[in-house]
Amino acid sequence: MMLPKVAFFDLNHTVYDLTHVPKGDLKAYSKHLEKFAATGLYHSLEFPERWGMLPAWSDAITAIHNMRAYLKIQCVTLSNNPINLQIQQARHNKIFWDWMVPLEAKKTFKPCITAYEFAVDVLRVEPKDCLMITANRTFGDIEMASNLGMRTVWVDRKNEEPSHPIKTLRDVVDLLHKF
Repeated sequence: MMLPKVAFFDLNHTVYDLTHVPKGDLKAYSKHLEKFAATGLYHSLEFPERWGMLPAWSDAITAIHNMRAYLKIQCVTLSNNPINLQIQQARHNKIFWDWMVPLEAKKTFKPCITAYEFAVDVLRVEPKDCLMITANRTFGDIEMASNLGMRTVWVDRKNEEPSHPIKTLRDVVDLLHKF
């Protein structure tokens, strides 16, 4: 199996640690996405300023750097976070992305299939050459990306399945070294 050309990263909980985010923030985020799923009407997400300073998981910065520098994989955000928030988070954590997919430009949210289609179209890459990385097993990233033809990997940050071998982004890099 060949290395992917592009690794799409979900951000919330995959790259950034949401452990200390107030539950009210998370509930508001979930309600917003549920409303979009029910109606299909797009309204941009507004996040509290503190989300711009969420810390990255301790393994994230090095893993993303290693994918880019040594494996020559384009590392790209694919997040429901507005692009201005993605930029703040990246700057705060000194994470360098090859690209940030602005889903608000398409007026869509994940896990709607159009979000994943837009991402591969913007990067002019075939889904088979992509990897979707997420720590949110039940959100829909894995199913939608897979339905489109992307490879997927679930990072079990919450240790939901003790036998699952991928717990960190460092584990993803180790897996990719085997390709």
